[in-house]
Amino acid sequence: SATPLFLEDNFQDEEQEEDKNRGLFSIGSDSTKDSGKGMLDGTFYGISRKRTFFMGCVVLLCISLLLIAYGILTGEQGDNKNSGVSVKGVGAGGKGGVIPNVKTFSPSSVPTSSPMLYMPPAELGVRKDAMRLYLSSISPDGAAAWDEVDSPQSRALTWLIEDGANANIDPSDDSPANLLNIRQRYAAATFWMGSESEWAKDTNWMSEAPVCEWHGMGCGEPLVNGDDFQDTEGRQRQRIRRISENSASDPLLESTIYVIDLSDNNLKGKLVPEIALFDKLEVLRLYNNELTDKIPLAIYSMSTLREIDFDGNKLWGQLEPLMGNLVNLEFLYLSRNEFSGEIPAEIGSLVNLKRLWFQRNNFSGEIPWQIGQLSSLVDLILDNNSLTGELPREIGDILGLERLIVSFNNLTGRVPGRFLNLEALNVLMLDGNNFDHLTIPSVIYDMPSLKVLGLSFLNLRGEIGADISNLDLTDLFLNNNMFEGEIPAAIGTMTNLVRLHMDDNSLEGTIPTELGDLVNLKELKLHDNLDITGPLPTELGRLTSLESLTLKNNRIDGQLPTELGELANLVVLSLYENSFEGPIPSEIGLLDKLEVLWLSENELNGIIPTEFGNMASLDNFEVYNNELSGDVPDSVCALNPDVLIVDCEVTCSCCTSDCVQ
Repeated sequence: SATPLFLEDNFQDEEQEEDKNRGLFSIGSDSTKDSGKGMLDGTFYGISRKRTFFMGCVVLLCISLLLIAYGILTGEQGDNKNSGVSVKGVGAGGKGGVIPNVKTFSPSSVPTSSPMLYMPPAELGVRKDAMRLYLSSISPDGAAAWDEVDSPQSRALTWLIEDGANANIDPSDDSPANLLNIRQRYAAATFWMGSESEWAKDTNWMSEAPVCEWHGMGCGEPLVNGDDFQDTEGRQRQRIRRISENSASDPLLESTIYVIDLSDNNLKGKLVPEIALFDKLEVLRLYNNELTDKIPLAIYSMSTLREIDFDGNKLWGQLEPLMGNLVNLEFLYLSRNEFSGEIPAEIGSLVNLKRLWFQRNNFSGEIPWQIGQLSSLVDLILDNNSLTGELPREIGDILGLERLIVSFNNLTGRVPGRFLNLEALNVLMLDGNNFDHLTIPSVIYDMPSLKVLGLSFLNLRGEIGADISNLDLTDLFLNNNMFEGEIPAAIGTMTNLVRLHMDDNSLEGTIPTELGDLVNLKELKLHDNLDITGPLPTELGRLTSLESLTLKNNRIDGQLPTELGELANLVVLSLYENSFEGPIPSEIGLLDKLEVLWLSENELNGIIPTEFGNMASLDNFEVYNNELSGDVPDSVCALNPDVLIVDCEVTCSCCTSDCVQ
């Protein structure tokens, strides 16, 4: 008989016995039938069972690994659930990842894309606890802000803990440099998460790069001895000085945010109180955005601030008395918002304030007399509000004041005599109030430093005296009053005038030829006086800087002077509703900058000069209700002006509307 040969010695005995009975593992002897086949069968079957066993081991190993992975994922999900945040991939380019029922926005361009930071649940829990412990101790609202899972604070915290952009941050490291980094990254991330729009510029935001390298975030030397400069919108700024030799004395100097400038950046949403975590911040510049809601109370505690610029947003609410804490503030721009209520008396504590811009809001109540304590003030601009009461005489104690603009409020009373102390004042705008003055306030004639004087919409009456010429003005606004009498010829001596507005009064008589001496004049507005008569002085042709000449709705007569063609910079020429007669001078066609030409409602005759086709900028040409004839020159039609109105007697090949008699 054949001796069985078992290829696998780890089978159970009964399995071996069964196999022996079947002869599948035996090597046949001479007496065994088909021994070769038996050997083949035995060898194949033995190898197949061996592979099955090996594959079974592999499957068991895979299942074990899957169970371990499931445990890790379950632990992480549990942690997220306990923290009140459901996160699906918080990347460096996003705003805290995808959170249920929260519309999130990402920047217009994503400079980096960091993966999620994965670690064992225990380590992640320790990281989260350490981060929460530190941030809750310094945050304006403590840990309360994290109770709402969709809040900018919760999303910023999740990003700080779990995003790969922060992998190199060790919350257990309590060194000043590390704590500064955590604080600033959290504050910046909260600001980002609070935004509701795509930013115009967002370089490096929410990336692993240092916060100092994020767009609009400035580190380095604070603004000590910073030079003043004026930006393109007329605001006074300070340049940042970075003195490298000072860095050795303060190792955190180059990592500390001193400036946030995100102006003109399409920001929307609310300001977050975490801005106050930038505890060395000196400049907070967010003008020309669409930020809404109130100023967070925490900002009033930022005593290091030297400039706040929220101009041109949609902020609202009342200013808090706490603003008196901003004792180092030099520039406060809150103009063009929706603030309301009274201006706090505590503003008088800002003794370093140089520029105060509150115009175009809804402030009400009286101007606090404490403003007179701001001895460093240069600009006080409060126009276009609903302020009431009298001008505080204490303003006259601000000896360095250069600009006082309170136009278009509901102020009453009289201009205080103490304003004579304002020897540095060069801009005084009082327009559109309810002052008791019936004539130009006498105190104004004794302010020789004035350059700009606004007295329009004040119901002033009487004659404009020659004394006005004693002021060396560049801008004189006397429009929309009830002035009578003639235009003083002495105004012709005010050769620095750039703008002269005397429209919408009851002036009479002829236009003084002396106005031709105002060689710097750019705007001359005498329209809607009804009774200005006589011919148009040829001397006005010397006003080569003139850009706007408006004389409509008077009784000026005679022919149009050919000297009008010498006003090479003229953009607007409004002469309608007068009594001009005769032909239209062809010399007007030399005015290649002219955009608006209104000659209607006169007694002009003849034809439209073909030279008018040379006025390449002409966009609005009205010459109806005259006695003209002929055709509109093809050269004029070729200009394709937006508005072209002529009489029905004039043939017009390019007019698109039917003639209306």
